Amino acid sequence: MIRTTSPHDKLIKKFLADRETAASFFDHYLPPDIRESLCLETLEICKDSFVDPDLREFFSDLLYKVRFGDRSGYLYMLIEHKSHPEKHTALQVLGYIRGIWALHLKQAAQQPLPIIVPLVLHHGPRPWPYSTDLLSLMEGPDKRFIPYIPDFSFVLVDLFRFSDKDIKGVVLCRVNLLLLKHVLTPGYEDKIPGILSLLKTLLEKQTGLQYIETVIRYILSTAENMSAENLEPIRKPPMLLTL
Repeated sequence: MIRTTSPHDKLIKKFLADRETAASFFDHYLPPDIRESLCLETLEICKDSFVDPDLREFFSDLLYKVRFGDRSGYLYMLIEHKSHPEKHTALQVLGYIRGIWALHLKQAAQQPLPIIVPLVLHHGPRPWPYSTDLLSLMEGPDKRFIPYIPDFSFVLVDLFRFSDKDIKGVVLCRVNLLLLKHVLTPGYEDKIPGILSLLKTLLEKQTGLQYIETVIRYILSTAENMSAENLEPIRKPPMLLTL
């Protein structure tokens, strides 16, 4: 089977592969009780050394390890993004969780299974209508069967429910989340100049240029009436972008 990667996947994987941006995202969008237990200074991005080849397509750059509380264990956070609601997302995420645990057993069979906090980032044009727990997919099971049914919930970050001013984080985090929030809605092109104005703070940083190029490529691939000339206001010599 041939699989293609959407521009949304590429944008998300690029900006969340930056440790500072990923830490900022978690800082603002994880539930407060979970966030308070984490030491985001220890955040590590797990890539090919951890992710099974069969799973790499889904979260090669979106799996993280971080120390939490005063425990010596680790917390693994899995991020899966959705551009439209899917009722059985919890079941899909359960498959990812099982895959991570299976690989963990291959690498450290004597160690306890790591805790996994799955986070779903939704950026569709309508609010997410489904429950975030696995048990909701069943039709009211008798309470006698509950102990035999696996259950969990995933953290849902539904960008539809955030106003633009409530999108928080470092510049790269805000820019990318704002683009994702508006990309599937009418008036997307009208929002782009204001979003790009946030990037001006990165123009003086050499390390920021690669992320600006990623953002511009994303816009050119998702905005029907946008060309490189339309983006001239954020370009500044000697800033060189290969568009």
